[in-house]
Amino acid sequence: MQLHQIIKQIAWASLILAAPFSSRSLQAQSEPLVPHLTDNTKQVIVPKGFITDRVSDGMILIAGGANNTIAYINDEGDYIFGYDWHPTSKTSSVSNNFNNSGCVVLNSDKKHVILHKDGSVMPLPQEYIKVSDFSDGIASVLVRNTDKKGYSAFFIDIDGNKVLPSLNSSAQNDPLTISPVGALSEDRRAYQDISSSKWGYADGSGQIVIPPRFDRVADFHEGLAAVCENNLWGYVDNQGNYVIQPQFKKQGYDFKEGFAVVCQKGYYYFINPEGVIVTPEPGYVSASNFEDGSAIVEQKGDKGYAYHTIDKNFQILATPDNPDLKIKSFANF
Repeated sequence: MQLHQIIKQIAWASLILAAPFSSRSLQAQSEPLVPHLTDNTKQVIVPKGFITDRVSDGMILIAGGANNTIAYINDEGDYIFGYDWHPTSKTSSVSNNFNNSGCVVLNSDKKHVILHKDGSVMPLPQEYIKVSDFSDGIASVLVRNTDKKGYSAFFIDIDGNKVLPSLNSSAQNDPLTISPVGALSEDRRAYQDISSSKWGYADGSGQIVIPPRFDRVADFHEGLAAVCENNLWGYVDNQGNYVIQPQFKKQGYDFKEGFAVVCQKGYYYFINPEGVIVTPEPGYVSASNFEDGSAIVEQKGDKGYAYHTIDKNFQILATPDNPDLKIKSFANF
């Protein structure tokens, strides 16, 4: 979800789903962008006391059922799947969210199944010992080799069909986790090789373009992708060549409208595609990507912290009325 597309607000007994809230929807086109709710804001009632903050693909995960079971309702509040399902993992790396109309969970026998938004359930083969979330409609699968001397990983779509065979990999030891592929962006899709745990990129046809060598990666945007090697982040082009050398301890944001946000010494700065910091010192306490020519930043002043909308010259356009606004709630999803 990109900035200015959705706000998620959790209440005790209701989930507030905000439709697009660009300032252009309710304000004059000439006004700077300031986040706000619109007439299309939707409220979905959920059971009081049950935990949910996962809204994806029009489906809402409801946790807190007996024996750690989960359920799903749609954005009209209708139960599509009752409390008959279990998370596939206890780790935060697995969300069990819907993606491209499919979701992987465990049934009551702790076997992997695919849930479809139409209410149907597709059991997966019992030899599938690990299955990741779907990303771009593709999930990673881990199986034990028939000779019991290693493991193999491959990919399936939401109908359980094997896809992207060029990206299959194997390993002698059981990986602790397996990761879904990245979304196809600018004809590049990130994938992980389980034998090395490194990440690379394939093109839209599934052919390897950048062999796995990175520790962590992000999707391509505006010709560049953030990648991590030896605990430092930089940016590469679509052939894997560094354009901005690894130098940042935290992952930078994707490039958008000619800028990306990076963190140095606890402050956030905007950089251009050459890696030059263009933000005036001392930077920002937090910052969003640009959208429609403006971004939201948090600054520390004489009277405390304040949030502002800025233009691409880093001049303040407006200060949101909501003092509780938190950039981290919706920036760079």
